[in-house]
Amino acid sequence: SMMFLSRSICSTSMIFAVATFLLKICLYFFLGAELGRNGKESFQTEEPKDTLVLAAQIFMLPVAVAIQEDLIGSYALIANIQYDPSIREKAPGATPTKWFIASLFRFVDGMCSLAINFVLLLQATEVLGLFLNFAALQFLQTVDNMAFGLAKDGYLGEHIEGIAELAMTLTLPKKQDRFMNSLDTIFFVLTFLFLLVSWVVVVIRQQNDEPTFLDDLDMVNRRLGLYGSLNGN
Repeated sequence: SMMFLSRSICSTSMIFAVATFLLKICLYFFLGAELGRNGKESFQTEEPKDTLVLAAQIFMLPVAVAIQEDLIGSYALIANIQYDPSIREKAPGATPTKWFIASLFRFVDGMCSLAINFVLLLQATEVLGLFLNFAALQFLQTVDNMAFGLAKDGYLGEHIEGIAELAMTLTLPKKQDRFMNSLDTIFFVLTFLFLLVSWVVVVIRQQNDEPTFLDDLDMVNRRLGLYGSLNGN
């Protein structure tokens, strides 16, 4: 990424990469705050959810994981790619520390996106609404791609354009370890299973109108005074 290849932490390419990351995190925060505005009431319905909606939610769980480009990319990096000091011959600023930080930022980005997708899935009361929400959220995942496109096309200066072109051409060696190469699949399955178990727990409580972890979240928000009681009281 441009963050990894930037010459220094004060370079324009580094500032641009960090600004793009923070922009996405802010957008996730705004959306998450809106989704949680009504607290547990956002996850409850007057009647048990329709069977068709529940079936659609189950089938959308693996999709919710698979469409997370940054999260899946992070899993692939961990499993298949290793840092090579020789890359500094072409990109002197590509240190192991920046490799770790850039990978961590990408993972955090992917997890935030997955969390928002999962909340949207839980709140869905209609199949069409579920699909439309997933489609609408896809634009957030393309923000960094659009930013990279602007950098590559030279709209942000020659230095950033050069780093973007470098990011397109440089490659790192692949790990030669069968177990490590399988970690991306293992992480994908574990992520899906975690979502599935969480979905089962939440849906059972929704159907039985039982209190969930959202009651505790409501209490925390009232005490912090973030935006008043999530129940609207």
